[in-house]
Amino acid sequence: MSITATAKKTITREEHILGRIAIEGIPDPWQNFGEKLSLDGALSTYIVRKIKEARKGNHEAYNEALTLFKDKIDNLKAAQVLLLTVLEEYDNKRFWQTLDNRSSSKLHYLNSNQ
Repeated sequence: MSITATAKKTITREEHILGRIAIEGIPDPWQNFGEKLSLDGALSTYIVRKIKEARKGNHEAYNEALTLFKDKIDNLKAAQVLLLTVLEEYDNKRFWQTLDNRSSSKLHYLNSNQ
């Protein structure tokens, strides 16, 4: 005997947000912030390479490592400014509340129509 059951799945806020990102992409300020963090990781990798080269006697690599450190610091400062600006803007416009309300109402709609 086969029993077929259709289970209703409750959609969580996180699933809703990830679903929207999958369809629409990451909102611009957060995409930009993510790119800065990715660049930070890449710069760290290059810095390590240049330090290894410098330890093997490549004096030019030492100066390149210092330049990369400056680039890393500048990039992290830009990421910090972007983050603080977006957070302040979202707070001032009560955007967090808007997002919560929008997400909650859509979740309620999606969950009630399953």
